[in-house]
Parts: sequence; structure tokens; C-alpha cells
Amino acid sequence: MYGGKVVGARRITLRLEIGNCAEATVMDEADIWRSAKALIDSYGDDATIHAAMRADKLLAQGDMDGAAVWRQVITAIKELQNMKPNGAVH
Repeated sequence: MYGGKVVGARRITLRLEIGNCAEATVMDEADIWRSAKALIDSYGDDATIHAAMRADKLLAQGDMDGAAVWRQVITAIKELQNMKPNGAVH
């Protein structure tokens, strides 16, 4: 399947593409955070742009569920990028 399909309250199937790698996967909340981290590791400050392009592509294809998940990934990316360390940094 290309795109997303709801299969449970917090689990969906979608196609995750990072760089040239693409694989179908089931994503729950933890997977969303892992995907956000992987995008940050791959694209740095451009991670949000790449996730937004993916969400837009799915939306254009009529895959509302897949686009919604990628919007959750975007939110997770923004949260991870805005995290500040607590206490002294060594």
C-alpha cells in the first residue's frame, strides 16, 4: 500500500521515505518520534521541509490519513528542534 490506512487508535500503515530508502511501516506515537529524529539526523534544519513535502504529496494523492501522520511528524520535529538541555552543558 502506498500512503496510510488507519488500523488502530494510534497505528497506521504508511510509506516512509528518507533519502532513497522507502519502506512500508506501521507507525504509532513512538514511531512518529523516531521518524522525526531520523529526518533531523538526515536533513538537519531542513527536516521540517522534507516532512511537509511528504505530507503535501500524500494530500495531493487524496491520502488524508497519511498526510495527517506526516503533520504529526512535523510537530514532533519542531518539538525536538526546540528542546533545550536542562542544567549545565558539559
